[in-house]
Amino acid sequence: MTEIIDAVETARGELRAKIKAAQAQEGLSNKQISVQAGIAYSTFSACMSGTYNGNYAAFDEAMGAWLESRRVRERIILTRAKNPEFQSTPTARKIMALLESAQYEPEMSLVAGGAGIGKTMAAHAYAAEHPNVWIITADKSMQSPAATLNELAETIGATERGTRRVRAIIRRLKGTEGLIIIDEAQFLGNAAIEQMRSIFDQAGIGLVFMGNAPLNSKFDGLSRNADFAQLFSRLDGRLNIRRSTKKDVETVLSAWESFPTSLHDMARSVAAHDGALRSMNKVIKRAIMLARGDERTEVLEKDMLAAWAQHKTGEFPKGVVG
Repeated sequence: MTEIIDAVETARGELRAKIKAAQAQEGLSNKQISVQAGIAYSTFSACMSGTYNGNYAAFDEAMGAWLESRRVRERIILTRAKNPEFQSTPTARKIMALLESAQYEPEMSLVAGGAGIGKTMAAHAYAAEHPNVWIITADKSMQSPAATLNELAETIGATERGTRRVRAIIRRLKGTEGLIIIDEAQFLGNAAIEQMRSIFDQAGIGLVFMGNAPLNSKFDGLSRNADFAQLFSRLDGRLNIRRSTKKDVETVLSAWESFPTSLHDMARSVAAHDGALRSMNKVIKRAIMLARGDERTEVLEKDMLAAWAQHKTGEFPKGVVG
């Protein structure tokens, strides 16, 4: 019996040692580990110090599962392919030039185009290089002016609420030479768009509505409504980019150092369809991970086919960007 007890204590001591090693490696607190493992903090602390008077079986099971999750996470990290840093494609440069003009003139402008061509990445790259650029990502909850104002106020740090919120926003923006970029702006309601036009007028800052193709239709519809005449008299720039160009694709492809040139045509085919550069990057990344998961350094055609099947349904796309 003594031998059995000793063996259990030895195993538990080894478990504690593994937990402490993982804790030191990742810089985690006892509280963080207890939350991740689903154990009460007091129970975790007592078990780790050997002062727990209850049944250790649940602790052993939970912490064994926690350690296994760390091993799985480490394996995923080792096989994960990292997307290339932002690439200055011809399309990105066009978008950034419009953003620069909108900020410093200032102007109200519109950027619309297909999904995955790099609009959002260009906006964030521009914001990283210029002061006082605020990016808001709209969604279906931002149909009303109130919801849009709430999001804007939080983004720029205007804390006043209620009827004085608009005044607080304008005071915060005035004199900043700033730029507001509203991404996914096709989700804004018409009244919310008009509210942003009013802020543009009063604050004297740049304003860019950015989104997918439906944004064009939304603004075209507003242009036929006399109630929005002020909006269209102030629309200075309009950039419509339907799809990625061949140079866009080649610029991004060249940044994937671990991706073989023999598979570039397959990648180009992905970029020529829905999702454009975004889909191409996702499929390449998944293909590299599949190869690494098989302990191969070379990415094969079968990896691309499998990556596409995990990304979208249907046959692998044919045709390349013209």
